[in-house]
Amino acid sequence: MTALIVLVLTSHGQVHQIVFNHTPPPIPVVDAGSDTILNYGASMVLNAQVTGGTPPFSYLWQPGTYLDDSTVLNPTFTWPYAVLPPELLTLTVWDENGCIVTDQVTIYGATNSIEEAETSTMHIYPNPTKGVLYIASPALTGKPVSVSLYSVTGSLMLQSTYAHSNEGVLEVDLRPIRAGFYLLEVEHNGHKQMQKIIVQ
Repeated sequence: MTALIVLVLTSHGQVHQIVFNHTPPPIPVVDAGSDTILNYGASMVLNAQVTGGTPPFSYLWQPGTYLDDSTVLNPTFTWPYAVLPPELLTLTVWDENGCIVTDQVTIYGATNSIEEAETSTMHIYPNPTKGVLYIASPALTGKPVSVSLYSVTGSLMLQSTYAHSNEGVLEVDLRPIRAGFYLLEVEHNGHKQMQKIIVQ
């Protein structure tokens, strides 16, 4: 509660004190949810929450490219069947008193595995890494492999093409890359896999 004190001087030289008590409206707090990895072609409901403030609320998600409705608190996000950089979403909330608050969440795209005729699992290790990363899979032998590293904002940080791998194992040097979160894309024989990487 906020107290406002007003001093009034009368014509008789007397001073009167008038106190007004005013309680400011509660300020809303918005949480757009936790950063999430979602397979391409899959859907999820964004788990955003708003506390405090004065309802009713108005909502706007930007960009709304992959949302079923960008004007609701919990829209459904759907990745298309395409390899894309991470999507940074900003949620803006207005309450009845005109208070405006925002929060952000990042959706990382991924695939389960490289789909070869002979089903195989790709191992990317160590993760977190201090600079040298290994990519291992029997399916990587015999054909060129393209490796790309993206920042969380979608900027291409590194791209290399390997003519062949040593018995299905590639060594990727990430020592020039600053510490942080990244998305690694491995392309081989027309198929792609993406995985979140932490560089320490």
